[in-house]
Amino acid sequence: MNTYIQKNNSVADNKKNQKKNFFPIENFSFTEIKNNALPRNKEKTLQKKRTAVKILLFFSVFLTSAYLLLHPSTAFNAVFDALLFCVKTLVPALFPFMIAGEIIILSGFPMICEKIFGKLFYRVFGISGKGASAFIVGAFCGFPVGAKTAVSLYESGEIEKKDAEKLSGICNNGGIGFIISGIGAGIWQNPKFGILLYLSQILSAVITGFFLFGMNKKEKSVPLRSDAKDTSEKNFNLSEVLSKAISTSVLSILKVIGFVVFFELILTVLSEILLLAGANSYIVSLICTVTEISSGAKSLHNLSFLNPFSSNMAKILTFSLCAWGGFSVFMQFCAFAYPSGIGTKKYLKSKFVQSIVCTLIGTVLVLLKVV
Repeated sequence: MNTYIQKNNSVADNKKNQKKNFFPIENFSFTEIKNNALPRNKEKTLQKKRTAVKILLFFSVFLTSAYLLLHPSTAFNAVFDALLFCVKTLVPALFPFMIAGEIIILSGFPMICEKIFGKLFYRVFGISGKGASAFIVGAFCGFPVGAKTAVSLYESGEIEKKDAEKLSGICNNGGIGFIISGIGAGIWQNPKFGILLYLSQILSAVITGFFLFGMNKKEKSVPLRSDAKDTSEKNFNLSEVLSKAISTSVLSILKVIGFVVFFELILTVLSEILLLAGANSYIVSLICTVTEISSGAKSLHNLSFLNPFSSNMAKILTFSLCAWGGFSVFMQFCAFAYPSGIGTKKYLKSKFVQSIVCTLIGTVLVLLKVV
């Protein structure tokens, strides 16, 4: 009898609870709905952006292909000039340094840099001292060897992902040979201008790294360990190091050549279309400046002959161009970074700030008539 009463009571209690919890306000939370809705909204916006990019890419490829079919000589000349530039200038200037950069990493040079420059590099940039090797290699070898070295340091376990993302922007600069000889002496016929371009670019990279990462405590990495041991000498194998360095560098230089030829072709077609449409030469030069460093430097040099104001503006924009490197250099960095999972936000942020700093330095030099 008691068990029967207890069962009836439990059934009644369950019915009451069901009535009460039919709309359980005490368990209801608007934040949960917002948190559940946000990812869906983000997915929808991302899908819309991807669709828009795909449509834009499709129409761009379609229009470019149609123009090239009507003007085949344009494609031939653009690709031929780009390949000639790669064979004469780009490959001799980059490929040996790419191999050197890989050998430096595989032979334990980052550990040596950490011992010599570690404390100073950490205080200035808030990055592990091993990253100093990427900054040195990038300063001497040029685009995109600095960023490639930073990615290789992360892939080999020498630095953390956070350090690689910060380092990739400030160490990816134009090399001595390319900036001084290629742009300064070659395009502008002014070696002094090339030297000032190179020094301003490196100085702006140091200033950018210091203000973005060195002074920002949130961006600082974990302090350096004093008990780190150099194991590179024990595991060093010359034949293996050379084989890996050469094979990796061959793939890297092929990627760079592909990007240079592609962007040269696109810029040539776009410039012709804009000029036929009656666009201003300033707009064409600005597009070239943002897109590719070699074409941008040539376009700015041609712009400098119009009048004294155009000459000064062309020089100032060349400072900005050397700091930014162009969209082509950014895409080269992405080709190395994405397979390793390295993000691009800090790279773009660093290059944006560095371009502003380098432009200010260039403006001061132009106004003082140093260049």
